[in-house]
Amino acid sequence: MGGTTDYIFSEVIRVPAASVHVPSPELPEVVYGIDPDELRARHDKRTAAAKTSRTDRSGKVSIKAIRKDQNTLAGLICSHPAAMDEYRANVDVRCGVADWKQRSIAGLRDQHGDSLVSVIRHTEESHPHLHAYLLPDDMEMRVGVGASRLPRQERRPRRGPLPGEDKKAMGMPADRAFVSGMRRWLDDYHEKVAIPAGLTGTTAL
Repeated sequence: MGGTTDYIFSEVIRVPAASVHVPSPELPEVVYGIDPDELRARHDKRTAAAKTSRTDRSGKVSIKAIRKDQNTLAGLICSHPAAMDEYRANVDVRCGVADWKQRSIAGLRDQHGDSLVSVIRHTEESHPHLHAYLLPDDMEMRVGVGASRLPRQERRPRRGPLPGEDKKAMGMPADRAFVSGMRRWLDDYHEKVAIPAGLTGTTAL
C-alpha cells in the first residue's frame, strides 16, 4: 500500500479527496480491533515518540528521531472473488463471505499477533474486501521487523553500475527476494484461508 499514512487513513474513512475511485462512498465497518480514528491516533503518537539509535566507531551512541520517510505502517487488502451484486442477492454468498472474513482475520492474527491492530471492511466497491493494518512493535517503528514483517521491495543500491555491469541487473537480487517472499506469503494465505473457505480466486495484496 503506497502513499503517506495521512492519505491511507483518509482513504479508509472515505474522505472525499482520497476516495474519488468510489462512486458512492459509505462509512467503513470495523470487523477487528480499533477504529480508523484510534488507529491514526495510536500510529501518530507512537511515531512521534519513536527513536533510532546508532553507535559510531568510537562506541558513542546517538539517539534521534526517526526519518520522516520511514515506513511506519503496514497495510494489506484481502479481496473476495464474489461480486457485490451476488453478495447482496444470495444468502449463501453472504455466508461464504462471512466465513472467509473470519478465516482471514484468524490467519492474519496467527501470522502477525498483536501487530495486527485493525481490520476494516468496505462493501461499496466491486467486491467485498478487508483492509488490515499492522503497527510495528519495536522502538524505531520499523515496518518489516518482528511480527509486522511482510515481504517488501528493498531499495536498490545507490551506487552506479560497475564497469560491464548491467544497470537493470543491480536490483535483481532484491527483486527476486521480494518475489520469493511474496509467493511464500500468498501460498500461506491460500493454504490457511482460501482453501478452507472453499475458494481458489481469493487474493491478498
